[in-house]
Amino acid sequence: MLVTMEHFNARTEQSEKEAVMRLDGELDMSGTFVLEPQLDKLAAHPPEREVLFDLRGLTFIDSTGLAALVGAYERLQDAGVRTRFVRGTDDVQRIFSVSGFDDVLDFTDAP
Repeated sequence: MLVTMEHFNARTEQSEKEAVMRLDGELDMSGTFVLEPQLDKLAAHPPEREVLFDLRGLTFIDSTGLAALVGAYERLQDAGVRTRFVRGTDDVQRIFSVSGFDDVLDFTDAP
């Protein structure tokens, strides 16, 4: 499923066992209006094993985008689903570092 806005889009590829959500563009407050419904669907029907959020396509993330991703991480972890994040650009990773979430969230390098 692809949901898009002028400056942000999110694509989810999901099977029974795992899901990959690819994020592209600017994840700001208006981007979260695109992202949140997809996160709600993912949390309501999580895969058995793992969710991978691919941040490589993000060019910007603000505190509302960060909060949306952290909230999704917590909901999926509570459901027993391993949740990982593919590292984004240095600018994107900086917000995770400054906020202290780089030590909380499970980051991985690109496959």
